[in-house]
Amino acid sequence: MVIERDQPRLARVEAELTPTSEGRLLLTRNASDSGIEGGWARFLQDLEVRDAGGAPVAVEAIAEGVYGVGTAEPPLAVRYSMRLEHDRVDNSPGADELAWARPEAVFWTGRALFLEGAPSGAIEVDFELPETWRATTPWEVVAPGRSFRVADLDALLDCGFIVGEHFEARLGGPGDPIRIALAGPNATSESRLVVETVERYVGRFGELLGGPAKGRLLLVAADGAFWGGGVMGTTISMLLGGALDASTLPTLRFITVHEAFHLWNANFPYRGHEGTESLYWLSEGSASYYTLRAQLGAGDLDVETALSQLADEVGKYLASRGGLDMVTAGATKLDHYDLIYSGGFVATLAIDVAIRTRSADRHSLDDVLRSLHSGPGREVALDVESFSALVESTTGVAVNDLIDCCVRGTGELPLAELFTGLGLALTIDGDTIRVERDPAAPAAAAARWSAWVL
Repeated sequence: MVIERDQPRLARVEAELTPTSEGRLLLTRNASDSGIEGGWARFLQDLEVRDAGGAPVAVEAIAEGVYGVGTAEPPLAVRYSMRLEHDRVDNSPGADELAWARPEAVFWTGRALFLEGAPSGAIEVDFELPETWRATTPWEVVAPGRSFRVADLDALLDCGFIVGEHFEARLGGPGDPIRIALAGPNATSESRLVVETVERYVGRFGELLGGPAKGRLLLVAADGAFWGGGVMGTTISMLLGGALDASTLPTLRFITVHEAFHLWNANFPYRGHEGTESLYWLSEGSASYYTLRAQLGAGDLDVETALSQLADEVGKYLASRGGLDMVTAGATKLDHYDLIYSGGFVATLAIDVAIRTRSADRHSLDDVLRSLHSGPGREVALDVESFSALVESTTGVAVNDLIDCCVRGTGELPLAELFTGLGLALTIDGDTIRVERDPAAPAAAAARWSAWVL
């Protein structure tokens, strides 16, 4: 793959591919989720295909991102260019999950760049770049910054990588299981903070959930027009929407930890089969929920700030309630942000407290997520129904009453009850919401609060 200094938004790709059994090459992976009219294929140009003998192959555009090549003898020599315009057009998830360009570097997702054919393994990716540029990827390094070995098509397409003149760090000893790339003055100015935050919380979540995240983590953070983040496989992409100072550093820490947690739960919305109910509310809600608990336990949040954040989540949840349930809202989660993120947070809290109280503190939601990551639950095709079943099989506690009423349904979560269970007092006075420690809380509830802090 070639990227030149004077055309950083153009990637020229040459590949050897074997077409699918139907005689097709594809540029469709998650394209319908991009929010971009025309999907990834909108930016493809100059596609040329030759067969194993070097003869030109006629290419038929069958559908968006689907190209027929007939019965041409493989391997096919495929050449094309891809324009990086994803951050300049209307899109749904945001450029942090698509592709973007900055003066210092460009970021690509594999799914937006690489054509695929039949499944294959032992893939090699070589970059031809300006002398001072390098590529930072989640793949096995063959030649630093230039050449990489990729396990299979999923590892190639379900990830992101950055190319340019950027800060790079590697953590974790042999094999470099954690790689960090930062671009732009704001991001690189706090490189030490980002590196320390990732190292601390990835370790903390790994201990809690029974082992490291699957695969190699690549965190890419760059200056942007807004604050946000996304996850593709084991790649985290973050945009920093402003200079970092005392007022914005907490936002950086929160987004970094929230997105890092997705390495353990990002597959929630995708594990169900077609037609099953999504778990976006749980994916996003639990990421924020565990971020708050972990930051409180690590000392990055004091108790007063943590309680204020709990009150803020309750306020956003209450304001977002209406005629739509969280499961349905997950289909268009960015249109129902507070219901999915804050509603999901409060629902996750309610489920966790219910497990703790109903099991006499023998179990918690931690046990369920640990089972999903490293136990028998890891093979479950997860949707709302199977998640409820997994909670019960793991903890002996049924929470389907909460889920049916307040997640699948539009009933209000039992707010006062769940905060009482943690030894906290919830006060709602018009638009003013407060969460405080309850000095009169029973000993069991006070002890539960101590165990709740990670």
